[in-house]
Amino acid sequence: NGNKILVGVTVSNPTNSTMNVRNFLGTLYVKGKAIADIDTSEGIAIAANGSSNVTLTFIPKGIQIISLIADLIRNGVKNINAQLIGSANIDGYSIPVNSKIA
Repeated sequence: NGNKILVGVTVSNPTNSTMNVRNFLGTLYVKGKAIADIDTSEGIAIAANGSSNVTLTFIPKGIQIISLIADLIRNGVKNINAQLIGSANIDGYSIPVNSKIA
């Protein structure tokens, strides 16, 4: 469908050396339903013990996102129960990501 949602996040590097984030691939789930794929190939270098802003590209899944919006209108935004599952390529290594979003 070509629609994309860009979301800025801050990524921290707690190590003593520069970290090169080559890409992030994943899926955003809300209430157990996959509502968007994430495909970001920005190529960001994050300084040792530093942080950097990264833009994630969300590609909504048509009917699922419509269903979610209808549910949020009916029930409000409390207890959204979102989860981001994917992997980041950092310095050539695939690092799993599994993060709950409140």
